[in-house]
Amino acid sequence: MNAPPRKTHIANLEPLGDAAPFVLRILEIMGPINLFEGFEKEEVEQLSKYMTCYHAPEGTEIIREGDTGDFLLLIIEGNIEIVKIGSNGLPSRVGMAGPGKTLGEMSVIDGEPRFASCIADSEVLMAVLDR
Repeated sequence: MNAPPRKTHIANLEPLGDAAPFVLRILEIMGPINLFEGFEKEEVEQLSKYMTCYHAPEGTEIIREGDTGDFLLLIIEGNIEIVKIGSNGLPSRVGMAGPGKTLGEMSVIDGEPRFASCIADSEVLMAVLDR
């Protein structure tokens, strides 16, 4: 089965291709990820063909609060700062996420706008799965 054609989901970032070359790393970090609980190695290999990997330089806004969400991402390497605009109109850090964490899944599932912004706190390698 061939994977569908890919489109770039994250502005100003070039895709690195599908996640197949990163399957071993994904398997290594996905243990605690509920979203992938019960997946066998062969299933992860198949899923990886539908994911696009991206490299994001430090400081890159990957997800913008309020945007429509049509993808989720799995952090393979690096750290992402999660920032929400407060009632005072200023951004405030609400969390950090590193390898093995998924971001953006709720907007994909419920169709609601993004809850917060996600900004690369270091160089980041991520795999993206679209709706």
